[in-house]
Amino acid sequence: MNDRFSTVSTDLKHRLSHWNNALSIMENSFPTKLIGQGLGTFPFTYYLDKLMLEQTPSRTFLFQTSNNKTHLILPATHSERISQRIALKQNSWYQLSVKLKSKSPNAKVNINICHRQIVVAEEWKPNCWKTSFFVKDNADTWKNFQIEFDSKKLGSFKNYSNAPLLLTFSNTYSNSTLEIDNLSLKDYFGEELIKNGNFESGIDHWYMLYDFNHLPWHIKNIWVNIYFDTGLAGLSLTIVLMGLSLINTYKKACNNDYLSASIFISLIGFLTTGSFGSLIDGPRISFLFYFLILAGLPTKRSTSTFKKSTPPPHLTKKIFRNDHTLSSTY
Repeated sequence: MNDRFSTVSTDLKHRLSHWNNALSIMENSFPTKLIGQGLGTFPFTYYLDKLMLEQTPSRTFLFQTSNNKTHLILPATHSERISQRIALKQNSWYQLSVKLKSKSPNAKVNINICHRQIVVAEEWKPNCWKTSFFVKDNADTWKNFQIEFDSKKLGSFKNYSNAPLLLTFSNTYSNSTLEIDNLSLKDYFGEELIKNGNFESGIDHWYMLYDFNHLPWHIKNIWVNIYFDTGLAGLSLTIVLMGLSLINTYKKACNNDYLSASIFISLIGFLTTGSFGSLIDGPRISFLFYFLILAGLPTKRSTSTFKKSTPPPHLTKKIFRNDHTLSSTY
Protein backbone atom coordinates (compact mmCIF):
# COMPACT_ATOMS: atom_id res chain seq x y z
CA MET A 1 0.00 0.00 0.00
CA ASN A 2 2.82 2.40 0.83
CA ASP A 3 4.48 1.63 -2.50
CA ARG A 4 1.23 2.39 -4.29
CA PHE A 5 0.78 5.77 -2.58
CA SER A 6 4.39 6.71 -3.26
CA THR A 7 3.73 6.57 -7.01
CA VAL A 8 0.51 8.65 -6.99
CA SER A 9 2.15 11.76 -8.46
CA THR A 10 3.90 9.85 -11.24
CA ASP A 11 0.80 7.78 -11.95
CA LEU A 12 -1.35 10.93 -12.26
CA LYS A 13 1.05 12.38 -14.82
CA HIS A 14 0.83 9.18 -16.84
CA ARG A 15 -2.96 9.23 -16.68
CA LEU A 16 -3.17 12.87 -17.79
CA SER A 17 -0.80 12.12 -20.67
CA HIS A 18 -2.87 9.10 -21.66
CA TRP A 19 -6.13 11.09 -21.61
CA ASN A 20 -4.57 13.75 -23.83
CA ASN A 21 -3.37 11.04 -26.20
CA ALA A 22 -6.88 9.59 -26.33
CA LEU A 23 -8.34 12.95 -27.30
CA SER A 24 -5.59 13.63 -29.83
CA ILE A 25 -6.22 10.45 -31.83
CA MET A 26 -9.88 11.32 -32.45
CA GLU A 27 -10.73 12.52 -35.94
CA ASN A 28 -10.59 16.30 -36.09
CA SER A 29 -14.02 16.80 -37.63
CA PHE A 30 -17.30 18.31 -36.47
CA PRO A 31 -19.34 15.07 -36.77
CA THR A 32 -16.78 13.20 -34.65
CA LYS A 33 -16.77 15.90 -32.00
CA LEU A 34 -20.57 15.85 -31.97
CA ILE A 35 -21.32 12.11 -31.95
CA GLY A 36 -17.92 10.62 -31.12
CA GLN A 37 -15.54 8.12 -32.64
CA GLY A 38 -17.90 5.20 -32.04
CA LEU A 39 -18.53 2.73 -29.25
CA GLY A 40 -15.62 0.39 -28.59
CA THR A 41 -13.34 1.94 -31.22
CA PHE A 42 -10.55 3.15 -28.92
CA PRO A 43 -8.23 0.07 -29.18
CA PHE A 44 -8.47 0.01 -32.97
CA THR A 45 -8.00 3.78 -33.27
CA TYR A 46 -5.03 3.63 -30.91
CA TYR A 47 -3.51 0.85 -33.00
CA LEU A 48 -3.92 2.80 -36.24
CA ASP A 49 -2.48 5.98 -34.77
CA LYS A 50 0.30 4.71 -32.52
CA LEU A 51 1.43 1.60 -34.38
CA MET A 52 0.66 1.83 -38.08
CA LEU A 53 1.07 5.58 -38.61
CA GLU A 54 4.23 5.70 -36.52
CA GLN A 55 5.40 2.49 -38.25
CA THR A 56 6.02 0.77 -34.94
CA PRO A 57 6.90 -2.87 -35.61
CA SER A 58 4.12 -5.24 -34.68
CA ARG A 59 4.86 -7.37 -31.64
CA THR A 60 1.81 -9.54 -31.51
CA PHE A 61 1.03 -13.11 -32.49
CA LEU A 62 0.13 -14.32 -35.97
CA PHE A 63 -0.64 -17.58 -37.73
CA GLN A 64 1.38 -19.10 -40.55
CA THR A 65 0.28 -21.90 -42.87
CA SER A 66 2.75 -24.09 -44.75
CA ASN A 67 2.17 -27.50 -46.32
CA ASN A 68 -1.50 -27.24 -45.29
CA LYS A 69 -0.45 -27.01 -41.64
CA THR A 70 -1.08 -23.95 -39.46
CA HIS A 71 1.02 -22.96 -36.48
CA LEU A 72 1.36 -19.96 -34.18
CA ILE A 73 4.19 -17.42 -34.34
CA LEU A 74 4.68 -15.66 -31.01
CA PRO A 75 7.18 -12.77 -30.76
CA ALA A 76 8.60 -11.66 -27.43
CA THR A 77 6.42 -9.14 -25.59
CA HIS A 78 6.35 -7.69 -22.11
CA SER A 79 3.02 -9.07 -20.99
CA GLU A 80 1.08 -10.62 -23.87
CA ARG A 81 -0.46 -13.99 -23.09
CA ILE A 82 -2.40 -16.57 -25.11
CA SER A 83 -4.88 -18.37 -22.87
CA GLN A 84 -7.62 -20.98 -22.69
CA ARG A 85 -9.85 -22.10 -19.84
CA ILE A 86 -9.42 -25.75 -18.91
CA ALA A 87 -10.76 -28.21 -16.34
CA LEU A 88 -8.50 -30.32 -14.12
CA LYS A 89 -9.10 -32.66 -11.23
CA GLN A 90 -7.16 -32.13 -8.03
CA ASN A 91 -4.30 -34.48 -7.13
CA SER A 92 -4.20 -36.04 -10.60
CA TRP A 93 -1.42 -36.59 -13.12
CA TYR A 94 -1.40 -34.87 -16.50
CA GLN A 95 0.88 -34.81 -19.53
CA LEU A 96 1.73 -31.55 -21.31
CA SER A 97 3.44 -31.59 -24.72
CA VAL A 98 4.26 -28.99 -27.36
CA LYS A 99 6.26 -28.63 -30.59
CA LEU A 100 8.57 -25.60 -30.83
CA LYS A 101 11.09 -24.05 -33.17
CA SER A 102 12.77 -20.67 -33.36
CA LYS A 103 15.18 -18.66 -35.51
CA SER A 104 16.43 -16.86 -32.42
CA PRO A 105 19.57 -18.11 -30.65
CA ASN A 106 17.74 -18.18 -27.32
CA ALA A 107 13.99 -18.37 -27.02
CA LYS A 108 11.77 -19.57 -24.23
CA VAL A 109 8.07 -20.37 -23.93
CA ASN A 110 6.48 -19.93 -20.49
CA ILE A 111 3.42 -22.08 -19.73
CA ASN A 112 1.31 -21.46 -16.63
CA ILE A 113 -1.82 -23.09 -15.28
CA CYS A 114 -3.38 -20.83 -12.65
CA HIS A 115 -6.59 -20.12 -10.81
CA ARG A 116 -7.22 -16.63 -12.09
CA GLN A 117 -9.59 -14.36 -13.91
CA ILE A 118 -8.59 -12.65 -17.16
CA VAL A 119 -6.64 -9.88 -15.39
CA VAL A 120 -4.43 -10.55 -12.41
CA ALA A 121 -2.37 -8.02 -10.46
CA GLU A 122 1.42 -8.34 -10.52
CA GLU A 123 1.73 -8.42 -6.75
CA TRP A 124 -0.90 -11.16 -6.31
CA LYS A 125 0.37 -14.70 -6.75
CA PRO A 126 -2.45 -17.15 -7.43
CA ASN A 127 -2.17 -20.89 -7.03
CA CYS A 128 -0.24 -21.94 -10.15
CA TRP A 129 1.72 -24.63 -11.87
CA LYS A 130 4.51 -23.29 -14.09
CA THR A 131 7.02 -24.61 -16.56
CA SER A 132 9.19 -23.27 -19.39
CA PHE A 133 11.02 -24.68 -22.40
CA PHE A 134 14.13 -23.21 -24.01
CA VAL A 135 14.60 -23.40 -27.77
CA LYS A 136 18.03 -22.71 -29.29
CA ASP A 137 18.33 -21.86 -32.96
CA ASN A 138 16.45 -24.71 -34.62
CA ALA A 139 14.65 -22.77 -37.32
CA ASP A 140 14.23 -25.69 -39.71
CA THR A 141 13.20 -28.54 -37.44
CA TRP A 142 10.46 -28.88 -34.88
CA LYS A 143 11.51 -29.97 -31.41
CA ASN A 144 9.12 -31.92 -29.17
CA PHE A 145 8.84 -31.10 -25.47
CA GLN A 146 6.93 -33.14 -22.95
CA ILE A 147 6.44 -33.04 -19.20
CA GLU A 148 4.21 -34.77 -16.64
CA PHE A 149 2.94 -33.03 -13.54
CA ASP A 150 0.68 -33.46 -10.52
CA SER A 151 -2.23 -30.99 -10.40
CA LYS A 152 -2.22 -31.00 -6.57
CA LYS A 153 -4.66 -28.27 -5.47
CA LEU A 154 -5.47 -27.11 -8.99
CA GLY A 155 -9.04 -28.01 -9.89
CA SER A 156 -11.62 -26.10 -11.91
CA PHE A 157 -15.08 -25.29 -10.61
CA LYS A 158 -14.81 -27.68 -7.67
CA ASN A 159 -14.55 -24.87 -5.18
CA TYR A 160 -16.63 -21.85 -6.19
CA SER A 161 -14.42 -19.56 -4.08
CA ASN A 162 -11.59 -20.21 -6.57
CA ALA A 163 -11.21 -18.36 -9.85
CA PRO A 164 -11.52 -20.44 -13.05
CA LEU A 165 -8.50 -22.41 -14.16
CA LEU A 166 -6.61 -20.79 -17.03
CA LEU A 167 -3.78 -22.15 -19.15
CA THR A 168 -1.58 -19.38 -20.53
CA PHE A 169 1.62 -19.34 -22.54
CA SER A 170 3.91 -16.48 -23.51
CA ASN A 171 7.28 -15.53 -24.92
CA THR A 172 9.06 -12.95 -22.75
CA TYR A 173 12.64 -13.56 -23.87
CA SER A 174 13.92 -10.31 -25.41
CA ASN A 175 14.17 -10.05 -29.21
CA SER A 176 13.10 -13.62 -29.88
CA THR A 177 10.37 -15.25 -31.90
CA LEU A 178 8.80 -18.63 -31.19
CA GLU A 179 6.86 -20.93 -33.48
CA ILE A 180 4.40 -23.13 -31.61
CA ASP A 181 2.33 -26.11 -32.73
CA ASN A 182 0.51 -29.15 -31.32
CA LEU A 183 0.05 -27.86 -27.79
CA SER A 184 -1.55 -30.73 -25.91
CA LEU A 185 -2.72 -31.46 -22.36
CA LYS A 186 -3.95 -34.99 -21.61
CA ASP A 187 -5.21 -36.65 -18.47
CA TYR A 188 -4.27 -40.12 -17.18
CA PHE A 189 -6.76 -41.77 -19.57
CA GLY A 190 -5.40 -39.93 -22.63
CA GLU A 191 -8.32 -37.54 -23.00
CA GLU A 192 -7.35 -34.24 -24.67
CA LEU A 193 -8.22 -31.19 -22.57
CA ILE A 194 -7.08 -28.39 -24.92
CA LYS A 195 -9.25 -27.34 -27.84
CA ASN A 196 -7.61 -26.27 -31.11
CA GLY A 197 -4.14 -26.99 -29.78
CA ASN A 198 -2.80 -27.34 -33.33
CA PHE A 199 -4.20 -23.88 -34.29
CA GLU A 200 -5.79 -25.25 -37.45
CA SER A 201 -8.87 -23.16 -36.58
CA GLY A 202 -6.85 -20.04 -35.92
CA ILE A 203 -7.69 -18.23 -32.70
CA ASP A 204 -10.79 -20.35 -31.95
CA HIS A 205 -11.00 -21.29 -28.23
CA TRP A 206 -7.96 -19.11 -27.46
CA TYR A 207 -8.04 -15.69 -25.84
CA MET A 208 -5.28 -13.09 -26.09
CA LEU A 209 -4.71 -10.91 -23.03
CA TYR A 210 -2.23 -8.49 -21.51
CA ASP A 211 -1.29 -8.79 -17.85
CA PHE A 212 -0.05 -5.23 -17.46
CA ASN A 213 0.31 -3.31 -20.73
CA HIS A 214 -3.33 -2.26 -20.70
CA LEU A 215 -3.33 1.42 -21.72
CA PRO A 216 -3.78 0.68 -25.45
CA TRP A 217 -7.05 -1.04 -24.57
CA HIS A 218 -8.92 1.57 -22.54
CA ILE A 219 -8.85 5.26 -21.67
CA LYS A 220 -8.93 4.99 -17.86
CA ASN A 221 -11.42 7.84 -17.35
CA ILE A 222 -15.17 7.49 -17.63
CA TRP A 223 -15.84 11.03 -18.89
CA VAL A 224 -13.10 11.01 -21.52
CA ASN A 225 -14.33 7.52 -22.49
CA ILE A 226 -17.91 8.73 -22.99
CA TYR A 227 -16.74 11.73 -25.02
CA PHE A 228 -14.48 9.55 -27.19
CA ASP A 229 -17.28 7.06 -27.90
CA THR A 230 -20.32 9.34 -28.19
CA GLY A 231 -19.01 12.91 -28.55
CA LEU A 232 -20.46 16.06 -27.03
CA ALA A 233 -24.02 14.84 -27.60
CA GLY A 234 -23.51 11.66 -25.60
CA LEU A 235 -21.44 13.37 -22.92
CA SER A 236 -24.01 16.14 -22.41
CA LEU A 237 -26.91 13.68 -22.23
CA THR A 238 -25.04 11.47 -19.75
CA ILE A 239 -24.21 14.46 -17.50
CA VAL A 240 -27.86 15.62 -17.51
CA LEU A 241 -29.22 12.14 -16.75
CA MET A 242 -26.57 11.55 -14.11
CA GLY A 243 -27.35 14.89 -12.43
CA LEU A 244 -31.09 14.22 -12.38
CA SER A 245 -30.57 10.72 -11.04
CA LEU A 246 -28.22 11.88 -8.26
CA ILE A 247 -30.52 14.72 -7.18
CA ASN A 248 -33.61 12.50 -7.18
CA THR A 249 -32.02 9.60 -5.29
CA TYR A 250 -30.41 11.96 -2.76
CA LYS A 251 -33.77 13.61 -1.95
CA LYS A 252 -35.45 10.23 -1.57
CA ALA A 253 -32.56 8.90 0.51
CA CYS A 254 -33.05 11.81 2.93
CA ASN A 255 -36.64 10.56 3.37
CA ASN A 256 -35.45 7.09 4.39
CA ASP A 257 -35.85 5.52 0.94
CA TYR A 258 -33.21 2.80 1.23
CA LEU A 259 -33.39 1.71 -2.41
CA SER A 260 -32.68 5.27 -3.58
CA ALA A 261 -29.86 5.51 -1.04
CA SER A 262 -28.29 2.35 -2.51
CA ILE A 263 -28.53 3.72 -6.05
CA PHE A 264 -27.08 7.08 -4.96
CA ILE A 265 -24.11 5.44 -3.22
CA SER A 266 -23.53 3.13 -6.19
CA LEU A 267 -23.46 6.02 -8.65
CA ILE A 268 -21.06 7.97 -6.44
CA GLY A 269 -18.84 4.89 -6.35
CA PHE A 270 -18.98 4.61 -10.13
CA LEU A 271 -17.99 8.25 -10.57
CA THR A 272 -15.19 8.06 -7.99
CA THR A 273 -13.64 4.93 -9.49
CA GLY A 274 -14.35 6.11 -13.02
CA SER A 275 -12.27 9.25 -12.52
CA PHE A 276 -9.12 7.11 -12.78
CA GLY A 277 -10.33 3.89 -14.35
CA SER A 278 -12.38 2.48 -17.19
CA LEU A 279 -15.72 1.05 -16.13
CA ILE A 280 -17.81 1.17 -19.30
CA ASP A 281 -15.51 -0.53 -21.80
CA GLY A 282 -17.13 -3.88 -20.94
CA PRO A 283 -20.79 -4.63 -21.77
CA ARG A 284 -21.87 -5.99 -18.37
CA ILE A 285 -20.51 -3.16 -16.24
CA SER A 286 -21.62 -0.62 -18.85
CA PHE A 287 -25.16 -1.99 -18.71
CA LEU A 288 -25.13 -1.82 -14.91
CA PHE A 289 -23.90 1.80 -14.99
CA TYR A 290 -26.64 3.05 -17.31
CA PHE A 291 -29.27 0.89 -15.64
CA LEU A 292 -28.55 2.55 -12.29
CA ILE A 293 -28.77 5.99 -13.87
CA LEU A 294 -32.17 5.19 -15.38
CA ALA A 295 -33.37 3.52 -12.17
CA GLY A 296 -32.57 6.69 -10.22
CA LEU A 297 -34.44 9.10 -12.49
CA PRO A 298 -37.58 10.73 -11.11
CA THR A 299 -40.82 9.13 -12.23
CA LYS A 300 -44.17 10.86 -12.67
CA ARG A 301 -46.66 9.20 -10.37
CA SER A 302 -50.30 9.21 -11.32
CA THR A 303 -51.97 10.69 -8.23
CA SER A 304 -55.76 10.73 -8.34
CA THR A 305 -57.41 13.73 -6.69
CA PHE A 306 -60.61 12.77 -4.97
CA LYS A 307 -63.13 15.60 -4.77
CA LYS A 308 -65.94 15.55 -2.29
CA SER A 309 -68.97 14.66 -4.33
CA THR A 310 -72.13 16.62 -3.77
CA PRO A 311 -75.41 15.04 -4.72
CA PRO A 312 -77.72 16.80 -7.17
CA PRO A 313 -80.14 19.44 -5.73
CA HIS A 314 -83.29 17.35 -6.27
CA LEU A 315 -81.68 14.37 -4.43
CA THR A 316 -80.58 16.65 -1.60
CA LYS A 317 -84.12 17.90 -1.14
CA LYS A 318 -85.46 14.36 -1.15
CA ILE A 319 -83.00 13.22 1.48
CA PHE A 320 -83.80 16.28 3.56
CA ARG A 321 -87.52 15.62 3.32
CA ASN A 322 -87.07 11.98 4.31
CA ASP A 323 -84.95 13.00 7.27
CA HIS A 324 -87.49 15.62 8.26
CA THR A 325 -90.35 13.19 7.97
CA LEU A 326 -88.47 10.57 9.87
CA SER A 327 -87.59 12.94 12.68
CA SER A 328 -91.17 14.25 12.92
CA THR A 329 -92.56 10.76 13.53
CA TYR A 330 -90.51 10.37 16.63
